[in-house]
Amino acid sequence: MAFLNSKRLIVYPRILLVLYAVVAGYWIVGGLIPGHAPVDLLGKPIGSDFLQFWTASNLVLASKAQVVYEPNLFYAAQQEVAGVFFPLPWHYPPNFLLIVLPLAFLPYLLSLLLWTLTTLVLYAVTVRFLAPHPYTLMLTLAFPATFQNLIHGQNGFLSAAFLGGGLALIDRHPIAAGILFGLLTYKPHLAVLLPVVLIAGRYWRSLTAMALTTAILTAVSSIMFGKTIWILFLRNIFFATSLLTSGALPSFRVPSVFAATLLAGGTAMTATIAQAAVGLMVCTLVVFIWSRPQAPFFVKASTLSVAVVMVTPHIFEYDLTILAIPLAYLAINASKAGRCTLTEQIILSLAWVSPLIISPIAKVTSLQLGPCFFAALLVITLGHFKRISKSASTA
Repeated sequence: MAFLNSKRLIVYPRILLVLYAVVAGYWIVGGLIPGHAPVDLLGKPIGSDFLQFWTASNLVLASKAQVVYEPNLFYAAQQEVAGVFFPLPWHYPPNFLLIVLPLAFLPYLLSLLLWTLTTLVLYAVTVRFLAPHPYTLMLTLAFPATFQNLIHGQNGFLSAAFLGGGLALIDRHPIAAGILFGLLTYKPHLAVLLPVVLIAGRYWRSLTAMALTTAILTAVSSIMFGKTIWILFLRNIFFATSLLTSGALPSFRVPSVFAATLLAGGTAMTATIAQAAVGLMVCTLVVFIWSRPQAPFFVKASTLSVAVVMVTPHIFEYDLTILAIPLAYLAINASKAGRCTLTEQIILSLAWVSPLIISPIAKVTSLQLGPCFFAALLVITLGHFKRISKSASTA
């Protein structure tokens, strides 16, 4: 291919990895506060967002799981851990407490290291399985969303592994796929489309396994933390929504249609209508693709993965590790077919680098380009479907 040739696919990722190492090294250089979590040069805990996971795990072990849904109390608990005031609200359902529960058995830094390495391996292995190619691992590690997740100590690797793993297994091992989809409900807004596409594609075994997994996680968390914890979670959803609509969260870091509308000067009502309209269109498109038996699976998987990041108003750069799934599917298909137009190469390249550039652009210009890049990925995915359908009809 003229633009994405072998030399660029080898050299550019390596350059980015070196830059990441330099930036991360500078980022984490800082002093240690005796008895507390380490902080970086900006005064934030190293692994920043991981602070809420480790704090929540400590609260669970202390039989105080309900505190995570009391913002002021949870902020105080985090400050006690970190020694600095770095308030991070807890928006996750109680079943995520089951996942983070083991973290507090280790000191903060060691726990952060183990969490990062474990989830990174799951993520990298998943993407490598989707796109078995010598360049896959390097491109995955150099993918800007990977770096975003690393410096924030976030759970984007886990989300991508659950979704990508489920898609990889759905045909041969539908029950295992359903279990992984059920685990993804720890972030419900990323799993909301899964039952829809499983019904559209008639993946009944996967749908059943997903439902049972979700039910079991709900039951276990209710038994361990008390039934009222789910009431607290549901009540907390309104608090989480208010943070986004009020501008308390940095909207420039949220590559959704909702945030893009707010940044452009729209009201919360206008942003809600815009997000709902785009969500409905994307959902309709995904159902259409998944209900077509003749649609190649890489088209179905790519369409769904892009749609997952487009239908939700609440998504950050580190969640864009999910984009590794459509990028892997589309790239490996182009490699096998030996064909990728210049336009497709440009779109793939922009989508790949998007987690690195969309937030700075949005901060400076108030123009959030994330939804545009995601829509472009959908367009080239549909282009593949159209070409394949046309070839099949003329054969």
